[in-house]
Amino acid sequence: MKIVKILTFLTLALFYNITIRADIDYSQKIEFSGAFDKLKVTNEGVILGENATNYPIPYYNGIYQSKDLDLNFSKKGMEGFKITDIDSSNGEVFVTTYSSTGNSQPGLYKVTNNFQKFEKIGRTGFLNKVKTFKEKVYYGGNNYGAWVINKDGTNNKQILGSDNYGPQIDQIKSNSKNVFILSRGSLYIVNPDDTLTLVLSPYRLGGIEVTENEIIGFSSNKFIILDFSGKVIYEKQFFNPLSIVKKYLNYIFLVELSPIEQKIWVSNDLGKTFFESKTKFAPAKYIKEIELSGKDNISIFLNITNERIIKGKFKFDFDENKFLAPPFSISKTSDLVDKITSFFDHRFPYLGNKSEPNEFSETTLNFYGNELKKPFIYYSSHDGIDFGLPLNTKILAAEKGLATYFYNEGGLGHAILISHPNSYITIYGHLSELDLITNSSTYVNRGDIIGKVGMSGNTNGPHLHFTVYKGSKTLENKVDPFGWQSNNQDPWITKSNYLWDVNISNLNTEIKLDKPNTLSFEKLEITINQISNDNTYHLSFYPVAAVFDKINFKYIEGTSYKLELSNLLNEKVVSFAKLRFKGFTNPEDEKRYSIFKYNGENLIKLETIFNNESNTLSSYTSADGQYMVLENGFKKISTRSNFKTSQ
Repeated sequence: MKIVKILTFLTLALFYNITIRADIDYSQKIEFSGAFDKLKVTNEGVILGENATNYPIPYYNGIYQSKDLDLNFSKKGMEGFKITDIDSSNGEVFVTTYSSTGNSQPGLYKVTNNFQKFEKIGRTGFLNKVKTFKEKVYYGGNNYGAWVINKDGTNNKQILGSDNYGPQIDQIKSNSKNVFILSRGSLYIVNPDDTLTLVLSPYRLGGIEVTENEIIGFSSNKFIILDFSGKVIYEKQFFNPLSIVKKYLNYIFLVELSPIEQKIWVSNDLGKTFFESKTKFAPAKYIKEIELSGKDNISIFLNITNERIIKGKFKFDFDENKFLAPPFSISKTSDLVDKITSFFDHRFPYLGNKSEPNEFSETTLNFYGNELKKPFIYYSSHDGIDFGLPLNTKILAAEKGLATYFYNEGGLGHAILISHPNSYITIYGHLSELDLITNSSTYVNRGDIIGKVGMSGNTNGPHLHFTVYKGSKTLENKVDPFGWQSNNQDPWITKSNYLWDVNISNLNTEIKLDKPNTLSFEKLEITINQISNDNTYHLSFYPVAAVFDKINFKYIEGTSYKLELSNLLNEKVVSFAKLRFKGFTNPEDEKRYSIFKYNGENLIKLETIFNNESNTLSSYTSADGQYMVLENGFKKISTRSNFKTSQ
């Protein structure tokens, strides 16, 4: 049976030219040599703690810092200390040490004044783990158990072990509510009063990450997800032992260690499916830590034991799922989202086939994770994507397959359904009766013209209704071809992956804001004000589907962008900026159009200025959120309608 499955998969791989990868790109590899026990990405840059044991010591054995992500490190302090762990919070850095070459004692140190001042707090000893949590610091060592102390150095007490000694501490993690301590395979939850609750797991855990609701970890060669009582929610077995688990955004990274190589596996569905990276290391080049930074433009850092830090770019690419071509001609990739006039409703995409619960009947949850309310939504429980296209626009087969015609007077009107060889189904609705490729069934190739945009069925404006099914054509198998792009949980029962074979163009960059910075992308130019430090920030702006009150405003195509400015930990940073939308040539445009901000709840009209020398509309605002240009005073009839798509 396994052989049949493998052959079937290989046949599909050849048919679709599939390349499975979750890759780390080292084409522009950056390295920094040294023997580091700790690699940490902080708001202040990348911090390293060196712990070299070679004698005579040719090493610094202290703290290094790179203010940017390009591993331009400088020595910052604590020279001679063997650094074992580092954590930071609100500019305060806490460090555990194993020993030093001078007279200073090993222990827990608080580092301030840009790494120039350090003082020992807490107990003395060979310590190896530290974690800041709210106003406290949790720490431990090989033979000292676990301890907690206030950040100001007061109220130091032992919470695991007794009489100043205790079991080895392997990891200390936290979510927003609790601290978790892993000690020799046993996991403890630290309660608010600093008492411990043992998580009774059937496994001895080798490593963990924690979310708000779950424990993600491994035991030997098993990947495991547990609830906080220790009950196994999910497990997956690998051939060789696992050595690292790392959660970042929606991704989970695993390192598998075999006698001949180390493999890196990556998942974006909480471990249900793992993809193997082409990046591999010999067992001697032991991967000690993985750190990441960024959101769309992700940097990945590997700490290779006693050797070096390596930086690359991480890109998760479901090539086997990316099989759909745009169903209409596009001049740039942003057209794919810019033409969207109604979203797939991830909350309840049954479109009249089932009664939607009252609490969701007036909202649409789109693939950005935004829950849109009146007047922004038109189709609550919408089961597909509507693209606003001119009458008679040619509609193209998104992939080859068997095309079948159907007609539904009260729904999609004249429509084509294509069954694709990989079991997906696509539907193209509201087509013109003229120029349909068939009135029965026929095989089509990718890109074939299958019809034209019409106004058939239940619609009062020309558009293409595009629905995708994953597998058989049942209500529960409807999916969103744009996937789910929010860090929050997708409530829809069937997982939606990004299915388009083109990626939406965007601009993601790491910038310094020690002076004003100007960047351009498509129709938008942005100048971000100076921030009074020399830290590195992430800036991304990219086209998104416009969200606007369609009754009172008309959207100007190609002007809807999402701006995000964050620090190296992906925390939102507020800075003011000047936005300039290009291509407005008429002085009357200042009266006709305004720049609007969508804040997740409402549209906010910004003061808009027309410049007849640069032909731009501009406004001063914050460098975050979704912005677009709308025509003022536009009125049209609401296009809301509830119809069924049963054939």
